Amino acid sequence: APLCNFFPPPDDGYCMDATSCSASKSDDLKISQEEFNFAVTSNDYPQPQDAQYIAFINGIPKSGITSKRELAMFLSQILHESMGLTALSELACANNGCPGWYDWWNGHQFFGRGYIQLTWKANYAKASEYLYGDANVLLNDPESVATNQDRAWDVSFWYWKANVHDAPGVQDGQFGSSTKAINGAIECSAPGNPAARARYNIYQKVFSAFGISGSPDPA
Repeated sequence: APLCNFFPPPDDGYCMDATSCSASKSDDLKISQEEFNFAVTSNDYPQPQDAQYIAFINGIPKSGITSKRELAMFLSQILHESMGLTALSELACANNGCPGWYDWWNGHQFFGRGYIQLTWKANYAKASEYLYGDANVLLNDPESVATNQDRAWDVSFWYWKANVHDAPGVQDGQFGSSTKAINGAIECSAPGNPAARARYNIYQKVFSAFGISGSPDPA
């Protein structure tokens, strides 16, 4: 079965603790902390912190996601991109900022941060405008995307909404379509790419941890 689809990319209650989070979403998107933790640890990543779960749940309404299946796709891609929620900055740039690689503005460099590794000043501005109604929130403090759980998840949900949610096949549960939307030029140029396979292997375990009926679709 293909791992990339080769096409010719709610409740708004804010919860403050893990108990209220699991009860605050609609039935279609209700994810308990136990399900979230197992989705992560079943993929051999460290158990996430309470703050990571809370910020994850609070960010869902910003994503456009309306089904548990798509939410599982999202988390699977995030686990792959962030090394199991352990990397919040682009590893090559975390120490020196990668001078000359990315934009430099007002004393800030716009290398990859957050669980989705948001890069470039223009994308920080777009995410900030959508999430906070002001481009300058993140332009003046891009470092917070790597230090604040809410912002790390927020920019990741924004990226999904802007670049993945409406891609053909994603809302139909086709996992490969989400991989194509995120990194298709590299991983979907031919069937059987090992990175695309690794993403799907993560998804199979998240799908099971979330207790979703049916079978995951690799297309």
